[in-house]
Amino acid sequence: MFLFSEMSGTPDIQAQEEFDRVYDDSAFEEKLTKLLRRAYARDKRNADRKREWTQALKSLRNEDFYGLVMVDLANIPRVDTGWLASLVEELPLAVTELAIIALYWFVVMRDSGIMGSMPDWVRIIALIPFVALSWYVANVFDRVGPRQVQKPYRNSGENS
Repeated sequence: MFLFSEMSGTPDIQAQEEFDRVYDDSAFEEKLTKLLRRAYARDKRNADRKREWTQALKSLRNEDFYGLVMVDLANIPRVDTGWLASLVEELPLAVTELAIIALYWFVVMRDSGIMGSMPDWVRIIALIPFVALSWYVANVFDRVGPRQVQKPYRNSGENS
C-alpha cells in the first residue's frame, strides 16, 4: 500500500478496500512514519545518502502516491524548487497565453486590425475560438509540463 496511487493508470482499488477493511491505516501510517523518520535521520548524516534522498524526493515532487503521506508525517523536507524555479517552469505557458491575448487584440479588437471595424456582437463571437485555444494550450502544457505539487491528503479510511 505504500506505493498506492489513485492517479496511476491501473489503481488496485480492491487491494485498497481490503487494506482498509483488514488493517488499521493509522497504525500502518504511524509505523511507516517512524521507520522513515529513523532512516532519514541516519541517512542524512552521510552526504551520499542524503543526496539520494534529495534526488528521490525531487523525482517524486510531481507524483501522488500514498507513501508521500508518511514522508510528510515524518517531517522529511521535500525538495523546494523555490519561487524563481516555479516562475521559470510556468514562463512558457504565460508567454503563450499572452501571445493568444495579443493575437486576439490585434486581429479582432483593434479597429485598424486585420478584421477592420466590426460590430461588438461579432467581436464577442470571435472571442470563443480564442478562449478555446487558450484552454487547449493550458491543457497541453499541463500534460507535458510540470504539474503543481500538491501535498497528498492524509488517508482517513474514507473512500473518495
